[in-house]
Amino acid sequence: MRYLVPLESDLGSHSRVSSHFGRSPYYALVSHDPLSGGLRVEIKSALGGAGGGACSAGDLVRRLKVDAVIVKGIGIRAIQVLRELGVEIYKTGSETLDQVMKEIEEGRLTPFTSDEACRGMHSRS
Repeated sequence: MRYLVPLESDLGSHSRVSSHFGRSPYYALVSHDPLSGGLRVEIKSALGGAGGGACSAGDLVRRLKVDAVIVKGIGIRAIQVLRELGVEIYKTGSETLDQVMKEIEEGRLTPFTSDEACRGMHSRS
């Protein structure tokens, strides 16, 4: 399974998780093989730089063939784009990428619901 996690910086596994999916300057692509239990991580710069918005994030999801995203916050428009692409959305309270990776390994991901969307960002996300 391939997950995309929004990040505030590129500090490897110590990178802080961004509070909003579509406004991240970096994204971690985390590949997880449940059979071997292995994780592989690549950190990518956002298309268009910081503040790329849902279109850039959607393009990144398409290009990287992501199965799911793991977010703290996400706007309504980005949710719609991801759902149209068949991408699952999970929420996290973790502060760093290594904590998110532990959630993946331990199978503790929680589905994100539309009710939790960042309502104030729907026109910009």
